[in-house]
Amino acid sequence: MIATLWLAAALLLCGLPALAQDGRELVETLMSIQRAMNEVRADIADVETQMADAPNRARREAIGQELTELRTKLARQRQNFETIASGLNLQAATDKTEENLDWQAELKELISPLLKELKQITDRPREIDRLRTEIAAHQSRLQGADKAMARIGEVRASAVDPELRTALDNLELKWREHKEQLLSDIAVTRYQLEQKLSEEQSFAASARNIFESFFKSRGKNLLVAVGAFFLVFFALRFLHGVIHRRTPMQRMEQESFLLRLFDVLFYMGIVLAASTASLVVLYLSGDWVLLGLTFILLVAIVWSAKEGLRRFWEQGKLILNIGGVRVGERIIWNGLPWRVETLHYYSTLVNPAFSGGRIRVQLNDLIEQVSRPLGNEEDWFPSREGDWVMLADGSYGQVQRQTPEHVRLQLIGGSHKTFQIADYLGQTPRNLSQGFTVGTTFGVDYKHQAIATHEIPETFRAAVEEGIRHAGLGDMLDSVSADFKAAGASSLDIGVWTTMKEGAGHKFYAIERLMQRICTETCTARGWEIPFTQITVHQAE
Repeated sequence: MIATLWLAAALLLCGLPALAQDGRELVETLMSIQRAMNEVRADIADVETQMADAPNRARREAIGQELTELRTKLARQRQNFETIASGLNLQAATDKTEENLDWQAELKELISPLLKELKQITDRPREIDRLRTEIAAHQSRLQGADKAMARIGEVRASAVDPELRTALDNLELKWREHKEQLLSDIAVTRYQLEQKLSEEQSFAASARNIFESFFKSRGKNLLVAVGAFFLVFFALRFLHGVIHRRTPMQRMEQESFLLRLFDVLFYMGIVLAASTASLVVLYLSGDWVLLGLTFILLVAIVWSAKEGLRRFWEQGKLILNIGGVRVGERIIWNGLPWRVETLHYYSTLVNPAFSGGRIRVQLNDLIEQVSRPLGNEEDWFPSREGDWVMLADGSYGQVQRQTPEHVRLQLIGGSHKTFQIADYLGQTPRNLSQGFTVGTTFGVDYKHQAIATHEIPETFRAAVEEGIRHAGLGDMLDSVSADFKAAGASSLDIGVWTTMKEGAGHKFYAIERLMQRICTETCTARGWEIPFTQITVHQAE
């Protein structure tokens, strides 16, 4: 409080000399007006005396007109005195008449400085074009004069009457004088055109002159106005950050409606304040051309905003987090699932399954979209980098890189295969890294039919399980099962299925081959015969 009082006292003391100076100038101005009024009163008294002594009516009317002018001058000086002394125009304050607002006249007055400026800029080329047009018109008239004189000469040659020949001579003389006048006008106009063309500068010099002229006056005003806009804009942005950090707002959730409403209103105020600052700078500098251009620009922005009012309203609902898309929910964008992280003019969508899975989307593109709450442990993509997958076309490999645009597989043997995201999803990828089941079918001869449904399947199951553990894959093994599958044309088929845990994706085909080898070795050890397909040919009798 004490500091505030000291500051006010300092400002008052600093302002006293200026106030005293202004007071002295005001008194001197009023005294000057008072002296002028006294002189006019004295003139009025002299004129009234002259009117009384006027010898005739004409003299009295002349003196009366002079007296009227003096009284009008006195009334105008008295009005100036009252306005300067009181700071208000008494006549305007007491005038009850209402003036009709002519918006066309007001608009014309507003943009007239701009039109004058444009006219001045284009004055030289327009003058050159006018002179060239005028020369062409004179030359056209000159050709007409020659044709007229030639025709008059032909008529005069065939004329016999002396009076007619005299009239034709006079007419020919007029046309000759007209031709001489046209030649003179053409010479003068060509001289003026040559003068204008001789003043022509190179494009670089003209551009330099325009540039220098612009920055001596309006360029400086424009830079100051733009500087004022950004100064106010970034100062209020900084204030917005301070408010978020130093007030209880920092403890509010980012999805809070009140916080988002405050941000929207504050940003609207920032733009309004920054625009007002630039307009005030142009107004104080008296640059009505730039002020008119700025006003036209603002009117155009408001008009365009009126056309897209519904879209702006939808965007406002999204920013306030009350629209169809909301922060923290799941949305399908370009055929892929994304989590909405932020909603601003440029919104952020995130998919943790991708390398570079963070994209910026314009708020306008989300108006027609709808999001939903996240489910428990939802997958964001069928695979992740490092997973082993098998595709419908038979491709089998490890996902080396996975982005929102493409997926690259490293196949067995070291080669690579790249898929567009849409093509990759169209191959219905089978992810083997989280566990899988591989099955094989093995046939034995019909002579072992008695043990084909129980003993042989159980023997295969135990042998496969032991073989997989012996191969060093026991930690990844989940279960092995075997059962009689079908009675084939030449064999009794036994199905064997091995289920692996997470981390065995790179062993899919190795496990399939291992199962076939173990079943073959088991049949050899037990003496079980493995049949082969037999083809019987019947010969027609």
